[in-house]
Amino acid sequence: MRFDSKDQKQDCVFCDVIDQKIPRQVRYEEENLIVFKNTLDWVPLMYIVAPKMHMSQTEFWCSPIFLQASRTAVRLGEEDAPNGFRLVSNFGIDAMQSQPHGHLHLLGGNHLGLYVDFPSKNEFWMNVYGQNPFEIEQFRGSND
Repeated sequence: MRFDSKDQKQDCVFCDVIDQKIPRQVRYEEENLIVFKNTLDWVPLMYIVAPKMHMSQTEFWCSPIFLQASRTAVRLGEEDAPNGFRLVSNFGIDAMQSQPHGHLHLLGGNHLGLYVDFPSKNEFWMNVYGQNPFEIEQFRGSND
């Protein structure tokens, strides 16, 4: 499974949030960018920072809007998690990327530790893909 194509827009949860088809708590919004509360609650502060235009993770990171998104994420992190925060992006199946729409995760609100430990991530992964994340060869494609 690769998240490179703009033709995946019709099945994009983030596009549905942007189009207000799915309700979300919006923290910040401007013409090209939206920041909303993630429905997952692994840490107290979990925001999604995303361009309003559907694009892949790579397209987002290489786009002019990325600078705007990263500056906004840092500002909101400093405001909402003054003791520290983390910005994270997942690229592809091995990184457990679950949404095709390019985005940043803004995490904070408590001590995150050396690495963020999300014990419920495996359960989430199972719900999304129906299998253990360590048995994902079918999503990578077969070498046979």
